[in-house]
Amino acid sequence: MVEKLKSISKQIPWSLALRAFIFGASWLLLPFWTFVLIALYFYLFPLFQPVRFVVHFAILIFFMAVTSLGFVAAIFFSLVFYLLIGLKDFRFIDRRSAYKTLLFLFVFMFAVRFYFFFDISQESFSIFYVLFFGAVFFFLSRGFWGNSTASSDLVLKDRLRASRFVLAVLLSQLILLVAVLPLNFLYQTAIFFLSAVVLVESVFDYLCGTLTSRRLFANFSIFLVFVVIILGSVPWSL
Repeated sequence: MVEKLKSISKQIPWSLALRAFIFGASWLLLPFWTFVLIALYFYLFPLFQPVRFVVHFAILIFFMAVTSLGFVAAIFFSLVFYLLIGLKDFRFIDRRSAYKTLLFLFVFMFAVRFYFFFDISQESFSIFYVLFFGAVFFFLSRGFWGNSTASSDLVLKDRLRASRFVLAVLLSQLILLVAVLPLNFLYQTAIFFLSAVVLVESVFDYLCGTLTSRRLFANFSIFLVFVVIILGSVPWSL
């Protein structure tokens, strides 16, 4: 039993977890410019493929710059940074799952920010935001599918690119559609995030040839159950 625990502990990237902890704590406790210097150091060193994830890193820092300080937010951003530098430094064996989780966390960040500050009267801002979100999703999802298939088939690559574009357009429309629902921003975020996860997973399974009717039914059944729970918890007023 002791040997098994030692084996498990060796597989956990503790240095990576420590860097993520310091990253979140410095954002929470130190001046922002000091935090940025620490974040840059942790991101750049060891100096290994820093350009590949620079957009992810820049977007993360931007969201942290415009987010109010808070313990829960610090934990969330630490988790995002943990996945980011773990992928950058090739510290994860299952890179596909790690990248998928990172992509969904970015979608969640965009959704929370949008619904928290959304104002139906600010049409120009809303259009700009959803266009930016769609472009970022299209770019970030490239890494997800890139880490999920090793095929060099040009036809498959074209299908992946087209699917990423269609998903970006659909999610951009969906984030606006959910915004007009008479719900609190937390409920809006939950509904959109669940929709995005089911949609992305289903499209990916279809492209990989693993989508079955049973799997599709299970995905949408889970989605409907959670939507019913969310809507059932809303304090509706007559």
